Amino acid sequence: MTDDPSSDYLPSTLLEVTVERTRLSWSQLAAVVGFVLFLLLFGIAFMTGELPGPYDPSFWIPGLMPPVIVVYLLLRQSRSRRLRNEAIKAIRPLVKLDDDHFRLAVSNASLFNRRREWIALCLGVVAGWLFRVVLGFTSLWLSLYSILFGGLMFGLMAWFLYSALSGTQLFNELNRHTHDLNIFDLEPLEPIARWSLGIALTLIGGITLSVLVTVPSFSINLFMNPQSVILYGSLITATILVFFLNMYSTHRALVRAKTQELKRVRLNLSKISKALMEHPDQGRPVNLEEFSNAITSWVTYEKRVKEVPEWPYTSQIRRNLLVSVFLSIFAFILPWMLRGVLFQFLLKLLPIG
Repeated sequence: MTDDPSSDYLPSTLLEVTVERTRLSWSQLAAVVGFVLFLLLFGIAFMTGELPGPYDPSFWIPGLMPPVIVVYLLLRQSRSRRLRNEAIKAIRPLVKLDDDHFRLAVSNASLFNRRREWIALCLGVVAGWLFRVVLGFTSLWLSLYSILFGGLMFGLMAWFLYSALSGTQLFNELNRHTHDLNIFDLEPLEPIARWSLGIALTLIGGITLSVLVTVPSFSINLFMNPQSVILYGSLITATILVFFLNMYSTHRALVRAKTQELKRVRLNLSKISKALMEHPDQGRPVNLEEFSNAITSWVTYEKRVKEVPEWPYTSQIRRNLLVSVFLSIFAFILPWMLRGVLFQFLLKLLPIG
């Protein structure tokens, strides 16, 4: 077995393979897809008379949502892939499997199961079609555009959620084979925490973007209808689950290592106490200073073990998560702020339909 991370086999997901076949970078592909979708939308706007006319939220909101979210997910998946591979490489030295079995464990993970990836993608597309049809549109062309590319948007969202949740199973499997974990050196586990945070931030950012795109409508009803409640509720729930489930197996590995270390400490303290009690019976002088130093050392060590965190989250990771959650909450309350008295007064002065 070798500890060289470069020797690890890191397979690709369905979307990653598709992007590689285009021979474009993630940012280049996102730019091309975004340009095409925006061009189609403006073409529809020109044909339907929406482009030179007043701003119509019923046209632009369902039209702008797909390109914005699709481009965002493509850009974020590039970083998510890098963080995932860094996490796999970081945990490699801790996993007591030979190279062949390690590669097998990674490549057989449901994260890289093509059939399941296609199922998740297709279910998302179908859900997107149903959701977009329920909303209703102002024109036939916008209806076709929104159903096609809205389905693509929901399909990518469903695929991303599937890859995030199935990635949890991958690290659950790898953490089952971790041994001799140094609880005082959590650096090898921090990439897993950063990957988990990256997924959570992607979901939070997607929710925030979708809310900001709808802000120009100044409509509170968007957040009150059952379809939107189900959609945003599901995304928020998935964000919380992904963030904690991705780290739960790592948390259990740390708890297991701490428990074993505390057992060793208490066993040594028990031996010292037993030896101290047996000395008078054996008629030998007792070196109290030696026993005192030994007990003090083990008690101090026990305190250090107890202070070791059971979740490998650095202060920066926690801070980034809190800031992102705050920004997301701000985006949700922004429509209410924009409906204030001052903005209503300004609205009357602006040529906005």
